[in-house]
Amino acid sequence: LVSNHGGRQLDGARSSIDVLEEVVNELRRNGADEKRFEVYVDGGIRRGTDVFKALALGARAVGVGRGVLYGMVEYGEKGAERYLGLLREEFEGCMRMMGVRNVREIRRDMVERRIGGIFAEVEKTQ
Repeated sequence: LVSNHGGRQLDGARSSIDVLEEVVNELRRNGADEKRFEVYVDGGIRRGTDVFKALALGARAVGVGRGVLYGMVEYGEKGAERYLGLLREEFEGCMRMMGVRNVREIRRDMVERRIGGIFAEVEKTQ
């Protein structure tokens, strides 16, 4: 599980999605059998596009606790269900725009990695 456990209290701490690819690559580099391990990411997943990015960077699944919790606090079970429905709709819309029919078709090259975080300056490759 890749998570900073809501731990952005440290000024400058990297988000879970910012370190996700490094964690997956390190596991591979150390000979982890990808058929025997799964990587999950928790934290910072708010939209369906975030789910897509996490899967493209190597996550098997994502945690979405905060959004579900907010939905429940305001509207009970129906609020949680509505949030999950919206998340799914956004994710499926993103998949359609990226031209993939199922999660197995999501590839790493479908997202652009950026220096200093997923939304910072584009990494220059030579």
